[in-house]
Amino acid sequence: MNKTDNILDDLSKLLQQKKFSGLKQKIISQYNSLINSDELNYIINTMIARGYADNVVSIIAELLEDHKEFNLFMLLGKAESICNNYEDALLNYQKAYRMNNNSIEAVFNLGVTSQLSGNTEEAIMYFNKTLELKKDLPEALYNLGNIYRKGSNFEKAQMYYEQCLRYSPGNADCVYNLGVVLDKQYKYAEAQEKYAQAIAINPELIEAHWNNAIILLRMGDYKNGWSEYEWRLRKNEHKRNNLPFKYWNGENLNNKKLLLYDEQGFGDTIQFCRFAKMLGEKYSVDISIECKAKIFPLFVNALFFLQST
Repeated sequence: MNKTDNILDDLSKLLQQKKFSGLKQKIISQYNSLINSDELNYIINTMIARGYADNVVSIIAELLEDHKEFNLFMLLGKAESICNNYEDALLNYQKAYRMNNNSIEAVFNLGVTSQLSGNTEEAIMYFNKTLELKKDLPEALYNLGNIYRKGSNFEKAQMYYEQCLRYSPGNADCVYNLGVVLDKQYKYAEAQEKYAQAIAINPELIEAHWNNAIILLRMGDYKNGWSEYEWRLRKNEHKRNNLPFKYWNGENLNNKKLLLYDEQGFGDTIQFCRFAKMLGEKYSVDISIECKAKIFPLFVNALFFLQST
């Protein structure tokens, strides 16, 4: 094992033990021996990935006092961005870009960080510069699609999503978002096709199932639409992990208790609560209704919904 290997082995141990003070001192004192080491980049990127970006900022900032290098500015920009310090991240990426204006990574990261900071005009500029350097970079095309989708320019978003998929056809998120912008343009059949395609690529893509359900119901395909609608229960806003009993799946309810709770808006609650009456007529079941406080007076006499005409 040579000197560099010994240093890297020590750094790995210090990282594993989370001894960041010693790790910082070791990197700074031995940097000249590690300057061309891919392993050093690996250690720094591992620290960022494990949630120690603030420690990386401290280490790289001190290294930059004596070493004004492209790679260090890039690493510092990445760490600052992870820490949500977008202004500082942009400054460091810009320094790296000035040192190498043919760096696809530098100009692309400027676009990403501008996008995260909310400066969409600069983000568009940097992503277009990225495409000048590499016209078939799907990540740049996808991000441009996202910017135009969020800005409600659905036709332009569609154009960029379609271009992205030429180079990255297996990108489920891109296929899904293409479905979204087609949906926004009232191209329902095309949108539904893209939602189904996104699900085929990634069966666990919750939002694709959710949007697929909505569009199937809109198109009158109630059997498949309601089946897909069950995916809403995986969305964070609809999860009810605190319930101490199981969901009803259509089994016999005679001599049992059933809780109906609202998930969405007032209109949905009022619209569907009327079906409690049908359950009361079909089964000998004790039904309770949970609703939001603002419409509680309307539901205070829940037996109203169970009365036969």
